[in-house]
Amino acid sequence: ELRAAQDLAEQHGVAPLLLGANEALDLLPRIARAQGALLLPLLRASAEPKELELAGKAHAAGVRIAFVGETGESLRWSAALAVRHGLDPKVAWTSVTQTPAELLGTVAQVGTLRTGSRADIVAFNGDPQDLTSRITAAWSAGVDRPQHPKKGHNKGPPTKRTPNRGDPN
Repeated sequence: ELRAAQDLAEQHGVAPLLLGANEALDLLPRIARAQGALLLPLLRASAEPKELELAGKAHAAGVRIAFVGETGESLRWSAALAVRHGLDPKVAWTSVTQTPAELLGTVAQVGTLRTGSRADIVAFNGDPQDLTSRITAAWSAGVDRPQHPKKGHNKGPPTKRTPNRGDPN
């Protein structure tokens, strides 16, 4: 399927943007020549070594990479695992910030810090790729978003709440 997608992109003169292409290893030179990019699924520590090493090998071959996920924490986890398996730390960070924004054509609004952008920012108490670091502050569209201490964040005292039926807390 990846070869067919690559063929189609070449026929139409467009750069391929391949989603979930864990088996793209042998196509990396071709994807790079076409100035394509890989949208990589979330990485898990239990994944096969070739899946964990793909981001680093793709970048080394000249292919842009971006991780796809549902939460910032899952993207951070993927970036950290990719670094442990050969991806440059700076590239890992841009693979969850700037590169996805560039691929979506939204880099003027999100993905980087610059005048006129949305100002979605997360601050950590250490290196964001160190999974022991915790979020200390977050802003969305320039608005401070207090962190909920129950989710492993360390901002402010715990809030009192009334447990729901069946809620162990």
